[in-house]
Amino acid sequence: MFRLCDTRRGGKVIVRVQVGDQSACSLLLVFFLGLCALLAGCCGRILVRGQIVDGIGRPLPGVAVEFYDGNPGGAPSDCRLLGKVKTNSQGKYRERLPIPVAALHKRLKKEGYVECLLRTDPPLTVRRIDVQRRLVPEAEVRLLTTLRGEELDQALEEVLGAFNISDVMCLLFQIEDHVGPALRRAAENKHPAIRAAASRVLLWIGSAEDTAFVRRRMPLYTPPRAISASELRVAINAVTRELVIEEIGGRPVCHTVLNRNADKALVECHIVGAPEYPKGCLCSFSLHKINQRWVLKSFLGWR
Repeated sequence: MFRLCDTRRGGKVIVRVQVGDQSACSLLLVFFLGLCALLAGCCGRILVRGQIVDGIGRPLPGVAVEFYDGNPGGAPSDCRLLGKVKTNSQGKYRERLPIPVAALHKRLKKEGYVECLLRTDPPLTVRRIDVQRRLVPEAEVRLLTTLRGEELDQALEEVLGAFNISDVMCLLFQIEDHVGPALRRAAENKHPAIRAAASRVLLWIGSAEDTAFVRRRMPLYTPPRAISASELRVAINAVTRELVIEEIGGRPVCHTVLNRNADKALVECHIVGAPEYPKGCLCSFSLHKINQRWVLKSFLGWR
């Protein structure tokens, strides 16, 4: 039995602990030792917290967040797992981790979404918002042709806010006659990611302003006669290869996609061996058929 006494002297509070037997003293000792161990553990750990959202900014629940000391994408000996946690219904997480020796990395995993590996720069205790984008199946893009009005706008936003819009660019280009007005509306969307993605698509399909590079090369190609779609792809590939070689050199490999009306073409060229780009680069062109002539309408530069 022990007793806690409160004695006040001159405005000061003096606390005296009176121990009545040995068992109470042992209990008090265990309490203080546990407190010291807890404080020591907290001093060697940090609290990391944050939120995971999708490409449109909506919280993502159920994302597995793994924390590593070092880069797990490198050699296994260069990193160690510090802990793991799942996001709650608001997409938020918090976890107390050992202080990392190397850079802290996070790996985000969720079914149907792109697996992300992110480096966290100091300060580590700041609450962070990270984006994990969704994988878009081809069938979802083709479904846009069956929708109208608000349903089309909402479905298109889902596609534009997903992973790497260039992966579905060719599919969107093929149905641009149907989704074109919705794309222009999306380019004025309140969400920055949607606006940026829609503007990028409009640039690629040739609905943005012509650059000086485009204007000085119009017209680009005039077929000598009515030709089939397959012949047209071969001819456009040949013309764009010449254009690329003239501009930067190298060995371009071109791939052409026609829209449903066969009056617009999207060409992607992968270039290797260009002096300015020893590691290779990619460029994209949009061509429109105007008065039986194919003209260069837009150009997305070397990258």
